[in-house]
Amino acid sequence: LTTDEMMVKMIRPQLPREKIEGCHICTYVMPGEPQVILGKDKAFTYDFVFDMDSQQDAIYSTCTEKLIEGCFEGYNATVFAYGQTGSGKTYTMGTGFDVNIAEEELGIIPRAVHHLFKGIEERRQAAQEQGRPVPEFKINAQFLELYNEEVLDLFDSTRDMKQKSHIKIHEDANGGIYTVGVTTRTVSSEAEMIQCLKLGALSRTTASTQMNVQSSRSHAIFTIHLCQVRVCASDNQESENDNKVSNGNNEMDEYETLTAKFHFVDLAGSERLKRTGATGDRAKEGISINCGLVSFEVQDTSDHEDGEEEEEEEEEEIDVEESSDDSDSESDEKENYQADLANITCEIAIKQKLIDELENSQRRLHTLKQQYEQKLMMLQCKIRDTQLERDRVLHNMTSVESGTEDKARKIKAEYEKKLSVMNKELQKLQSAQKEHARLLKNQSQYEKQLKKLQMDVTEMKKTKVRLMKQMKEQQEKNRLNESRRNREIASLKKDQRKQEHQLKLLEAQKRQQELILRRKTEEVTALRRQVRPTSGKVVRKVNLPEAAQDSSHRPPSGRMYSSSNTSSNGTWSSYRRTAGVYSTRMARNKWQTLERRITDVIMQRMTISNMEADMNRLLKQREELTKRKEKVIRKRDRLLKEGLEAEKTVLPLNEEVDALTANIDYINDSIADCQANIMQMEETKEEGDTVDVSAVIGCCTLAEARFLLDHFMSMAINKGLQAAQRESQVKVMEGRLKQTEITSATQNQLLFHMLKEKAEFNPELDALLGNALQENGDDSSSDESAQSPSAEGTTLASDIMKFCGETKTRSKARRRTTTQMELLYANSDSAPDAPTDFSSPMLSLAETPDGCGVDMDLSGPSVRDYTALSPGFSSKMGSMGVINPVPSTKSSRSATLQCVHVAEGHSKAVLCVDCTDDLLFTGSKDRTCKVWNLVTGQEIMSLGGHPNNVVSVRYSSSLVFTVSTSYIKVWDIRDSAKCIRTLTSSGQVTLGDICASNTSRTVTIPSGENQINQIALNPNGMVLYAAAGNSVRVWDLRRFASTGKLLGHLGPVMCLTVDRSGNNQDLVITGSKDHYIKLFDVSEGSLGSISPTHNFEPPHYDGIESLVIQGDIFFSGSRDNGIKKWDLDRKDLLQQVPNAHRDWVCALGIVPSTPALLSGCRAGVLKLWHTDSLGPLGELKGHESPINSIAANSSHLFTASDDRTVKIWRARGGLDSTLEGVDNADEVASN
Repeated sequence: LTTDEMMVKMIRPQLPREKIEGCHICTYVMPGEPQVILGKDKAFTYDFVFDMDSQQDAIYSTCTEKLIEGCFEGYNATVFAYGQTGSGKTYTMGTGFDVNIAEEELGIIPRAVHHLFKGIEERRQAAQEQGRPVPEFKINAQFLELYNEEVLDLFDSTRDMKQKSHIKIHEDANGGIYTVGVTTRTVSSEAEMIQCLKLGALSRTTASTQMNVQSSRSHAIFTIHLCQVRVCASDNQESENDNKVSNGNNEMDEYETLTAKFHFVDLAGSERLKRTGATGDRAKEGISINCGLVSFEVQDTSDHEDGEEEEEEEEEEIDVEESSDDSDSESDEKENYQADLANITCEIAIKQKLIDELENSQRRLHTLKQQYEQKLMMLQCKIRDTQLERDRVLHNMTSVESGTEDKARKIKAEYEKKLSVMNKELQKLQSAQKEHARLLKNQSQYEKQLKKLQMDVTEMKKTKVRLMKQMKEQQEKNRLNESRRNREIASLKKDQRKQEHQLKLLEAQKRQQELILRRKTEEVTALRRQVRPTSGKVVRKVNLPEAAQDSSHRPPSGRMYSSSNTSSNGTWSSYRRTAGVYSTRMARNKWQTLERRITDVIMQRMTISNMEADMNRLLKQREELTKRKEKVIRKRDRLLKEGLEAEKTVLPLNEEVDALTANIDYINDSIADCQANIMQMEETKEEGDTVDVSAVIGCCTLAEARFLLDHFMSMAINKGLQAAQRESQVKVMEGRLKQTEITSATQNQLLFHMLKEKAEFNPELDALLGNALQENGDDSSSDESAQSPSAEGTTLASDIMKFCGETKTRSKARRRTTTQMELLYANSDSAPDAPTDFSSPMLSLAETPDGCGVDMDLSGPSVRDYTALSPGFSSKMGSMGVINPVPSTKSSRSATLQCVHVAEGHSKAVLCVDCTDDLLFTGSKDRTCKVWNLVTGQEIMSLGGHPNNVVSVRYSSSLVFTVSTSYIKVWDIRDSAKCIRTLTSSGQVTLGDICASNTSRTVTIPSGENQINQIALNPNGMVLYAAAGNSVRVWDLRRFASTGKLLGHLGPVMCLTVDRSGNNQDLVITGSKDHYIKLFDVSEGSLGSISPTHNFEPPHYDGIESLVIQGDIFFSGSRDNGIKKWDLDRKDLLQQVPNAHRDWVCALGIVPSTPALLSGCRAGVLKLWHTDSLGPLGELKGHESPINSIAANSSHLFTASDDRTVKIWRARGGLDSTLEGVDNADEVASN
């Protein structure tokens, strides 16, 4: 390795949150230089710098690859990532695993593991190729976590999180670091190592802060122990001399054992509490993270003493920053105390570790001393024995002959050699003894240092206790201050409420005084008005009808009530003074006052109502007179233009115009007087409303309030009883009136027939009848003329003749004699209205002529009066619905699609519709299905008893199928609307109505059932298809049995449509919320589950809402606002309109006898499209609410909407010209 330490700077890219907040990049990397410029004037130089676009493989190859190679040579190495929280340390180290991480994003640890095992495999292969023994490798892994100043084992899955860890870290005599109580896992492959790393990483403590969603709350140390046994190199002579083993003449290979440790440290990011927003446990973790940086000087064997000093300086800087940031509030002071306490605890733990190390060193020295002493005694004994042996040998040598001198010399040299060796050993032992003495001398110093450290620990413990006491005192002080401030705030709020209450009382008193002053002023004004002279307009009031005179006499009552109110107000002050004492007399007086006031208000409102009725009557009379005057003027002008007998003819008309003008002036004066009276009453009502009543009630005591409440209840009961009696009387009178109308109409009809028979023999009577019929035709055809009292009888006769089918067209002749209708209805005011029962029947919508448009008078005056009512108002027939004609306008006459009728009768949104040429079926949210007669325009019956909304309806062969929740009801409308079967979504069949007992709305669906969204019948009406959940159930209606299911969709099936193929198969097309449209071929008699034969591609972007078939093509509408056209033969997409509507396309329909498609959306808009080119033909606002369904018969279209109505539409002739224009444009484009 080139250097012992390298400092590498990596800059991560911006996070999405930082980009959204508009943060800017404040760093700049000098190209080709390891230098970072922060801001504008700060530059920092490192060994290497990686900018934001750097990749993980470049960082690894630069920083870590050489360290792995060094581990194979026995060198220890450490790589750690340091930085603030959220800076990407875990991502760079690779301890945060992600399932979908790409290979180029792997961190340092996975790449190092791969490199390590790759190097092992390469060394083994190289040894095999060179014929040398294969080196042996043993790899162990440890994973530690420092969390809240406690060392945890991440490989230990059985540890109790509530108990303290028992892991200890020690240093041996050689300066090596070893741990006690740590799980060590032996691994043999890269996969096992990665699995261990994943297991530990998932056990690591993480949490979320404002700066990092997944912040590491602890320091992590992943350690790899590599033990390698390999053959020694040939050039290592010293190793050969030490390790060579001789066994006879053969020599064995020499082996060496290399051990290395590689530490991967993922430090938790340094934090500032203000930036992270940490509180509670997160704040404690942030403090312990900064303190825990000190503990790594023991774990990292490649650090030195300077590194320890740097870590202490960094820790002090972090503490200073935290204290400076958090010194502005009481909570910050508490955090400072906690930080100081944590620092002291860290120092105590460190010094306690040093004490343990010194004690261990003393024990080792003592053991070494004993070993050296024993060995010295042994050597001394050996020397003494050798000397004795030498003396014995020398003594024996004296007795030996001189011939043995050579032998003695040899023995002497051998013993001298032994003595020299022993002397060397003795010298070594003496030097060891000196070293031991030196160590003993140092031991005293260590003991002094130990005592000093123990005293420091004791002092720190005292400081810790003192700081804890101060923190508790500060907390108590803060709590007292907070409670005192809360009491002050409560008292201030109480004072504020009192002031507001007093202000309201003063305002009420002021309003009462102003009211009294205003009423006094009114009394003075009224007295002044009484003495004024009578004007000419008042004199003319004598000639007004009785109703007008009554209305002119009602305002004085309002003035009388105001004066009475003033008199009553004069007693309220006395009521307030005695409000505290209950008195029956006072309560009775108050009740009488309130009762008079209520009576006055009722009379005042009745007066205003009568005046408004008179006003409306006068306005209607003025309108009728104005129309009659305009008619007479037009007639006079026409006669003047003709110039025939001008003087004789024009003179009566001029007199009639003058009379009408005088009447109109008279009515205008009456209207002006009514308006003045109404304005005066309205002003009186606004000035003296219910203030006096509220004042009387406000000054009541509890007992008086009970007295008043009792009387109010009695009064309400009496009034309610009277109203009920009046209502019953009104109903009886209405019944009598209806019977009288029927009798009168019958008599009129008979009389008309009698006169008609006589007219055959009397030419004069016949001419009179013809003139009457001609005038009736003029009056009914004129849009501007109003029916006069005499014209009502004529209209009745005309309606009777229409009912009989005998209307004749006569040439108009001028008459001067009385007509037959005038003879029949001499008293026009008493002429009865035509009853509903005798109104003319509605023409069949399928047979409506094009020329009549919407002006055809389908019923008598009663039906015309009904059309002016609101849609939710019931007709004279009770709650039965009715189909009303829609008045035509100039814009509607020119429109390509015209609304001709509206079916009204549902009380809630109409969700579905089906029709034939004679019948109409509608389902609604009011839980009913109504059956309508398109010939008479009346509701036939209402099918009720559904548990919830009726979402789909179909008709076939006198059977009506209605869908609600998970049930399909089968109705036989021939047998008085009887439910004969009930089908369920699960395939069950029940005789009769299974939901008859449920009278209230049911929201829940039984278990095992699904919501049925739509049903459809095949063309012959023998098979029913019901879309429920993700499937479509098939029903055989001949046996009322479920025969199978159509499967294949992943989402609920929302719509379906059925057609018949050439080989007698049902083509079922389904649309689902999974955006797909599927085609099913269902043969007759098919059973079980049926899979789709084709999936139409490409799908819509959202769920399918509607489908409609026309020949070999079909159209689909979706929630993605688009419409697509598909080919059934080729099974492909022909055309599409991506944004056909601005909202969901909820319904589709084919315009009868026209190549046009009608679409309706959730915004209530209808659009017409050419079926061939799918080009737009026009659009209009069909409904004010969402359009839910579209149906069509042979001549009309029907649209159901949330506005509780079903509109009936007819395509006009203008659509043909539009279609021709579109076809010509397509031909030009194709050419």
